[in-house]
Amino acid sequence: MGQVCSGGSVGKQVDAVRDADDRELDAVEMKEVKIPEYDSFFESASGPLNEMVEIHNGILLSEENLKEAAAAIQGETQLRLIASGSGRVSICLWRYDEKEREQVLTAQQVEETIAGNKALREAYEHAQHAIDSLNAQLEKGGSNSPRSRFEVKRGRLHITSKGSQDRFVRDVNITLFSLRKQMAIVAHVMNLSDSMKIFLKEVSKVQDISSLNVQTNEEGAIRLASGDDELDLHSMNKLSKPALQFRDALVSLLENIEMASESMPQLVEQTNSFISEAQEFPSKVPDAAASAGLGFTEIPKAAMATGSNVKSLSAGPTIASSTMDMVKYVATELALAVSAPIGAVAKSVHAARDPEDKELEEVEMKEVKIPDFDGFFERAAAPLNEMVEIHNGIFLSEEALKEAAAALQGETMVRVSVDGSGRVEMCFWRFDEKENEEVLTTAQVEEKLDASLDLRDAHQRTLQAIQALHAALDKGANAGRSQYSVKRGRLMVSSKGPQDSQVRDVNIALFSLRKYLAVSAHVTNLSESVKIFLNERSKVQDVRNLSVETADDGSIKIMNGDKEFDLRWMDNLSKPMQMFRDALVDLLENVQTAATSVPELVEQSNAFVAEAQEFPSKVPEAASSAGLGMTEIPKAAMSTAGNVKSLSQGPHIAASTTAMMKYAATELTEAVRSPLGT
Repeated sequence: MGQVCSGGSVGKQVDAVRDADDRELDAVEMKEVKIPEYDSFFESASGPLNEMVEIHNGILLSEENLKEAAAAIQGETQLRLIASGSGRVSICLWRYDEKEREQVLTAQQVEETIAGNKALREAYEHAQHAIDSLNAQLEKGGSNSPRSRFEVKRGRLHITSKGSQDRFVRDVNITLFSLRKQMAIVAHVMNLSDSMKIFLKEVSKVQDISSLNVQTNEEGAIRLASGDDELDLHSMNKLSKPALQFRDALVSLLENIEMASESMPQLVEQTNSFISEAQEFPSKVPDAAASAGLGFTEIPKAAMATGSNVKSLSAGPTIASSTMDMVKYVATELALAVSAPIGAVAKSVHAARDPEDKELEEVEMKEVKIPDFDGFFERAAAPLNEMVEIHNGIFLSEEALKEAAAALQGETMVRVSVDGSGRVEMCFWRFDEKENEEVLTTAQVEEKLDASLDLRDAHQRTLQAIQALHAALDKGANAGRSQYSVKRGRLMVSSKGPQDSQVRDVNIALFSLRKYLAVSAHVTNLSESVKIFLNERSKVQDVRNLSVETADDGSIKIMNGDKEFDLRWMDNLSKPMQMFRDALVDLLENVQTAATSVPELVEQSNAFVAEAQEFPSKVPEAASSAGLGMTEIPKAAMSTAGNVKSLSQGPHIAASTTAMMKYAATELTEAVRSPLGT
């Protein structure tokens, strides 16, 4: 059988939904206003925004390339995307053979690769369908139709000239991300630090890296150093081809981060200037439209396009913040990797939140020491933190569903408890054959951890985070301490104290531990979880007529025919099934709460944001009235500015919540549409 590059098998195409872990940003596009000076302005204004998008995506895709290269070092399969001169797209699965030659997998080898993993097979088939649809649209377009032009760049299709197939190009990129993600899971390469450890183990075979360290400057640039001297990655020429592939991806990552550290402040400044100037545009539309000769019926369209463009400009601070968060994550993961003994688990450093951990932290206001200001900011934070609570409720319900799905398959779960002194206990447990809760012995835990380096690493990080919390408690035994309890499987702070950062680190570590337990159970998304539940339920109840309905406000109902499926009515459920049912009810209730409450909370938050804009200019007079000294006024001004900036998070929190609601609806729909047993 010959080698095969697949151009996609024929199948029904639906619009691809971006994976929740896919953080690639789309280019910011401005709508045509048909007022020349407006269109010229918005074209100029989108320049720095899209430069930020390009930098952001460069860092993200370099990280993805590192994981793929780490898998290659271990002899795992890689994905290659090909676009011919005619635009026709195909994909190959390939790997390095024993002589480091590139070997494209045959159709039989591809089938063997995806046969044992449902999630991988599904991702592969989705990518094939998306490619097939794009190729069909290219053939259908004809010579007289505007045709999308694109090239392969960083393993994705990069549009060079927009056309009628743009949506299909986007779908290919989205499905390819999911396919690469599942391939990384199979290769047990899930994060940057583990990828780097695999590379360093290879490098250590040809040169001494015992003095390797990670250095960062105030702007965020990162460099790898050997002692005090920068490590010359380009001089590493004696490495294997897979290791050289990793070296090149690492060089690209560090260059992209350097570009971010040098360019981002200036781009943010330019964007903020455009945002400030654009605020007056909506009110000037009627006069500008008349001067441009627009007809009466065209003015409302011009106003809508202007309003939309002004809103698009406001994405700048969010893009910049997201980019710098990635830079911090990279620095932490690289430091974690180089601090580890070669071939061993790394020592713990201050925890960086996993990019897949979407739990939001409470919005905190800094004390200004001006009573009127502090009272205002306390009130203004309330609707924001209500949105945070709703957002986290949906996210943690989704995580609980994945854990319950693993339980349905007899897999292991993690439990934490807190005693009266604040000390945390953690155990692995599962349901036995009689549905009794069985806590794993030390030997059983070791056996479980032996199956995955990622899982062992996550377990070790969690133990270290708990030990650090206990040490902090012992150190401050005679002082006030943080008060917390277990809620939704995490530590929830009820009264702030000096151990808050250690509590946060425990929660971050627990997320990664649960994530890798889910990976070991082959439960990596919401639809797979629900399918497992429905397959179990189908043994005692007909669930073939289930469907998912979503309302305009985003609320979700599971229907059985034309009636709502009453999840609470289910009886004779096993304990794991009850656990899943309760988590599913919790998810739907949290989505309903979001649909009902978030619009009003956004409105309240926007009102506070509007009122807060005048506060910075009033600080000197207000500080004087509050009796603050001259040296305290600059601090009050900084706190005020920081609080005003914090209030602007409302739209971002609301958008993130809405995205999770849509993701839940899409995943539930996919699950109930799938044939039972698939």
